[in-house]
Amino acid sequence: MSGNTLPPLWKIWRELRRALVSLPALPWATITRYTATPFYDLFLARRITTTDGALPPSDRIAVYLVYPSGGVQPSHLVSLQNIIDSGYTPLVVSNIALTEADLALLRPKCWRILTRPNYGYDFGGYRDAILHLEPMLPGLKRLALLNDSVWFPLQPDQQWLLQAESTGRDFAGAICFENSGRKDADTFRETVWSASPRHKDFHYGSFALSIGPAMLRSGEFLRFWKRYPQTARKGQTIRLGEIGLTQFAIRHGFSHAATCDLANLPAEIAHLSDARLDQVFQRLITMQDRRFIDLHAALQNSSTDRETKERFIIAAAKRIGPSYALAEFLVHDRGLPFLKKSPAALHPASSAATLVIAADIAGPIAPLVIEEATRLSRRLAQTAG
Repeated sequence: MSGNTLPPLWKIWRELRRALVSLPALPWATITRYTATPFYDLFLARRITTTDGALPPSDRIAVYLVYPSGGVQPSHLVSLQNIIDSGYTPLVVSNIALTEADLALLRPKCWRILTRPNYGYDFGGYRDAILHLEPMLPGLKRLALLNDSVWFPLQPDQQWLLQAESTGRDFAGAICFENSGRKDADTFRETVWSASPRHKDFHYGSFALSIGPAMLRSGEFLRFWKRYPQTARKGQTIRLGEIGLTQFAIRHGFSHAATCDLANLPAEIAHLSDARLDQVFQRLITMQDRRFIDLHAALQNSSTDRETKERFIIAAAKRIGPSYALAEFLVHDRGLPFLKKSPAALHPASSAATLVIAADIAGPIAPLVIEEATRLSRRLAQTAG
């Protein structure tokens, strides 16, 4: 071995972890917050590969982050075509290695494909894309950040990118909400709904974000991403990424809005007919929250009054997140063009609810959603068995 040859990356990381863990006074989460991104930039970023697509770049770029563990799906191509039809050029970022067959499907529908190490969840991928776009940022009219944690669009005429742009805001998301903290499910009747930008945990969901030129041309915006502390923990990614980016926009005075504003959610739920309220209640997605799952099942098996249903719906939305818990209401009553995928693969009750919601989608994408959701549900059943 020559004197200039570095040891394998896994050995460097192993020795770094050993050295850092030996410092008991410093919690590991704090250590990684300040070391993970420099380590990624020095070593792991070398593994990023770039593949050119068939489309030329434009002044409207949409980063589309994917993790196609089962290969590129038809719904991925539907999403990419929707991006193109909205006047945006896709930059695909994959958090997993792509096969030649995958690349052949993606190339005709994008400008470029970045394949990166799977670190940092969606915000890690967004960061690599924005650093890749650094020379272009001052000339962009709009930059969107999207990922394949959702099926979209659910209808052919839904163009969320144009809807977000039409808000005229510097920063727009599909959904905004506050983190609720860890509340006991038994106290759901005490939940107070709020979606105030003044709350320290207020944020826009990272599955669909749109950023205007004022923010893109800010030197602070690029510094945010260069300094962004990547993490392998989902909770920290939400706090540092989703909440962090939203709070950055608010702190620096950029205008912002949600295309699906839920500030008046309790009033909207209260105005539902008894029959519709019961459907929304029955189709709540409670994810893997055991206390909410058990309580929801108990309430479904009793003569639950209307007020209890309304309060439980609001509590589930605040605790679990509206884009998950209220998928039935948001998709079919509010016209949200996104449906979360993960519930189909995480718990039988959430999987069943996702399939029912998908079955009521009218349009050409419905069969694709049902097929993919069914596949995820079967995988869940096999794992559980």
